[in-house]
Amino acid sequence: MKRNIIILFMLIIISQLFCSELLFEFNDPAGDDYGNGEVVYPENPIFTKGIFDIISFKLFQEANFYIFSITVNCKIEPVTYHEFVYNYSLPEDFILPLIHIYIDMDHQDGSGFIESIQGAKVQIANECAWEKAVVFSSISQRYYTTLKSSQKNIINRVMIPDEINISKDKREILVKIPVSKLGEISEQWGFTVLMMGHDFSQTIKKNIYVLEVKSTASQFNFGGGDKGIFKSYSSNVIDMLTPYDKNQKTMLNSYDKKKGEYATVHAIYPLGSIVKKKSISGIVKHISEEKVVVNLGAVDGVIKGSHLIIDSRIVIIATDVFPELTIAEFLNKDDWQKIEINMPVSKWKENDED
Repeated sequence: MKRNIIILFMLIIISQLFCSELLFEFNDPAGDDYGNGEVVYPENPIFTKGIFDIISFKLFQEANFYIFSITVNCKIEPVTYHEFVYNYSLPEDFILPLIHIYIDMDHQDGSGFIESIQGAKVQIANECAWEKAVVFSSISQRYYTTLKSSQKNIINRVMIPDEINISKDKREILVKIPVSKLGEISEQWGFTVLMMGHDFSQTIKKNIYVLEVKSTASQFNFGGGDKGIFKSYSSNVIDMLTPYDKNQKTMLNSYDKKKGEYATVHAIYPLGSIVKKKSISGIVKHISEEKVVVNLGAVDGVIKGSHLIIDSRIVIIATDVFPELTIAEFLNKDDWQKIEINMPVSKWKENDED
């Protein structure tokens, strides 16, 4: 009888997985787990290179739940090293990634919150102001208690699931949120996705379980942050999802110590009308440090100044257009090393196109 119950339970899980609908997938370049461009990992070997490197963000819908999925660039192993525990008891399933997802539901300038949860040390752009947030934390109850005492104004907007699931290959982190908590998804929804290190000990009171990015790395903090003697305004974000027309390093370096302002970051809008429709598609034919050639041209509707997207993530701008070829420049100069011959290219459909 017990065996039958276990088999039935497994069948239910399998059937739920097959019933899940992928709403979108947004890919992120590998190897950009350097925050503002200068961040280096802590020295302790538990911080495996790539564990904070986001590869993709997916959102599924399964019956009455959304499933948020983050895939990283190496296996995620629970931390069992006693030296990380300090004076606390470490749960068996504690993992080092800490993820914030801020959801803009109306895409209205200034409608919502621009402050982040303490510890991220960024502010959200006005046009991406958020209404709800989801936190991936393997100490959810402690996290909730600390957040409630520190930021009462946002606590009712933040969801911290009790359970975090890890995929079989140990590279995908998943949490489930009831649809009733967020409502029906729409094209206006934007997602600011931030990856940080999880500080189990809460060593810095104003950083809600976030590992600090200091000027120099040590056993349990990152290096590469602001070298200022007094309060640091540099971000503790190690990786984030970057909109097509933005640059991660530029955003995370936009803090202003003189004005006392954190860096401003922007959301992605994966279902938005600007990027969801791709009217033409082609491939990369040639790459250099300055230029890229694609097999799309005037016959495909490309004109000088058109925005094209390589591999759904890298924006290039047409400079010379021929009937069946286009020469373009990279929007972000350091993108040229991230692409390869034959990668897919699509035309960025503008708002005013039919």
